[in-house]
Amino acid sequence: RNCTAMLRTAQEHGVRLRPHVKTHKTIEGALLQTGGSKSGITCSTVAELQFFVEGGFDDVLYAVPITPDKLPQVGRILSSGHKVHVCVDHHHQLSGVLDRAAAHPDEQWSLVIMVDCGYHRDGVAPGSALALELASRIHDSDTASLFGVYTHGGHSYGAMDVAGVHAIAKQERRTLTPSLTLALTLTWSLIRRGRRPSSLLAESKTNSGLCLNRWELVQRRQLRIQPQVGWRV
Repeated sequence: RNCTAMLRTAQEHGVRLRPHVKTHKTIEGALLQTGGSKSGITCSTVAELQFFVEGGFDDVLYAVPITPDKLPQVGRILSSGHKVHVCVDHHHQLSGVLDRAAAHPDEQWSLVIMVDCGYHRDGVAPGSALALELASRIHDSDTASLFGVYTHGGHSYGAMDVAGVHAIAKQERRTLTPSLTLALTLTWSLIRRGRRPSSLLAESKTNSGLCLNRWELVQRRQLRIQPQVGWRV
């Protein structure tokens, strides 16, 4: 019932849902979340990534800033032809990825910039010089591509009432607005993550995370807006 409700909400607002699979870690659960499609999911560990691509899933987002020790395994997955996106939020991470990509041209590295929307666990400051520097380096690279931006509003679970969830949802929107502007400038895709409480506040296109004039720009440039939610038990 929850999966059907989230898929319906995403469809009503013209966005694609990218569900998180870290709680159940099962093929069956992921198929419920995607409506039967083996494409477009999010995971939190390389082990999860490996499991789901071996289970036939593609277009998988590894939603934790990648560390050097994870590059070889992810690289092997990429060399097998799987479509995977990885996150970065620091120059050292990006340098490691670009060095790996240059040494292994058979690996198609698709990168996502992690943005901090107030959870303060990881991510670049929204609209910061670092965000622009990372985006520019990826955009200018011959060995990797820039897929979008990603934010994790995990602190929405700490909200004590609906008003608190609304406030965090607005914070997510404000966080990604500068990144959206950058996306429009560089012409890349946009992933917007909303944790379950805030993602359910999609009463309108504005409340789903973007003010209307920005939304119209997104539609014209065909950028992808992908709310991402998971299960909590």
